[in-house]
Amino acid sequence: MMSQQVSPSSVEVTEPIKFELTQAFTSYLFNSQVTGRQEDAISQFVKQQVETIITTQAKAIVHELPVMPATITELANQLSTEDFDTDHLLKIIAAEPSIAADIIKLANSTKYKRGDKDITDLKAAFVTVGAAGLLEGAVYGYINGYKPVTNVYFKQFGERIWRHSQNTADFTQAIIKGQAPELAATAYFVGLLRNLGKMVLFQLLVEAFSWVDPDCKPNAYILKQIIDKYGLKLTYTIAKTWQLPESVLLPIAVQIKATSTAQLASVKDKHQVAVANYDARKLSQLLMLKQSARIEEEDFYRELNLLVNNVEARKIAEKYIAAD
Repeated sequence: MMSQQVSPSSVEVTEPIKFELTQAFTSYLFNSQVTGRQEDAISQFVKQQVETIITTQAKAIVHELPVMPATITELANQLSTEDFDTDHLLKIIAAEPSIAADIIKLANSTKYKRGDKDITDLKAAFVTVGAAGLLEGAVYGYINGYKPVTNVYFKQFGERIWRHSQNTADFTQAIIKGQAPELAATAYFVGLLRNLGKMVLFQLLVEAFSWVDPDCKPNAYILKQIIDKYGLKLTYTIAKTWQLPESVLLPIAVQIKATSTAQLASVKDKHQVAVANYDARKLSQLLMLKQSARIEEEDFYRELNLLVNNVEARKIAEKYIAAD
């Protein structure tokens, strides 16, 4: 059990601060500003404890998570093939009434609904949402359950990280549609899963801070270190434990090994979903920062132009900004 004998203090390393996207976005998630590399004693202590848990109990953490419904895994397997059987897909979903209800609900949402008449059956819902929509409806409610809602402070983070996950899924799908439409469903699924490790990490952080000091405001710089080091690896561990298809695992694995725009650009033709997902995540971060007035115009467009799929990203950004 964690000791509660931790007195707050801080050490600031003074050095020039330039715009750094992931750091700026972490600050936004926690509604705090990073003006230096500050490491208060409480956040540092929590970081050490969480790192110990992750490195020594990773498998136990994953096995304690709710199991991904077999229906979703089967859907992902089916949709990863070019010649999936629609009737078989609908039969799989119909066997899980709660998932079928989520898909019908999605078909009636403003995102998909085209007419005034309500959609009440699964086949009509499929015609409306398409293959990617089947996964979206099936996965949405499940992954939504990972949002931290322990208190008002962390609830704000939960709402923002979930919106980021939705954006990442939508943008991954939008980018891939212009390159390989047959990969759209898989791309959406990868996009939605991309931040799952981060959500689980923050559940650990919520619990850790409650042990030390429930009123302590987490240090964005410390949390960024944890996210960058463990977030995507934990996502991959979870996806592998759930026995998700290789078409889902590979794009995540590629991003663990290739961590820069230049590295991913070199494998763009071979790993389209991975590169689209990488760009989509950054695009979501940029747009959410812009929407919250946390990024200068110059920084926004510079970062946008650095993305591998910068032409597609700019089109999505312009559409998003116009609709805002």
